[in-house]
Order: sequence, then structure tokens, then C-alpha cells
Amino acid sequence: MPRKNGFDVLEWIRAQPTIKHLRTVVLTTSDDLSEVNRSYQMGAASLITKPLNFTEFKDVIVALHAFWLSVNTSPRLERPQKGSLRLP
Repeated sequence: MPRKNGFDVLEWIRAQPTIKHLRTVVLTTSDDLSEVNRSYQMGAASLITKPLNFTEFKDVIVALHAFWLSVNTSPRLERPQKGSLRLP
């Protein structure tokens, strides 16, 4: 990305009150452990190392679609009503 990197974008997203809970997936060519850990520390929901081969890259995108748009369940963002939470 010109003039910004993924860490800049993650930091910006987390600073925006209306989208700070947005689930983010880091798609990178780096598998550097410090960058992986930093991504998760900054709130990334997942990190995927993208292959440089186009066919393999296409397969990763198809798998991403299947997981994030079809299989994954979103977290509850609202609080339960007061008194509605019952413990066993």
C-alpha cells in the first residue's frame, strides 16, 4: 500500500469508535514471527501468509471466502438486558 503499511491500517481501524470492533484479517507475504505477534496484539482476528503463486493465492481467497463469509460466527456486540443473565 502506498504511504501506509498494514500496521498503520490496523492502528487506524482500532482508533475509530464506529469500526474498532471490525474483524480484520491480515493477508501478508511475511511469516516473520514478530510481525505475526504484532498483528494479533493490534487486534487482528486472523493472519494468513499469502502465497506468491497466483493459483495458490486464488485457492487462499476461496478458502477465506468460505470461512469468513459462510462458516464463521460473529461475536455478540450488544450486552444482555439487565437481569437476563442467569448463572447455573
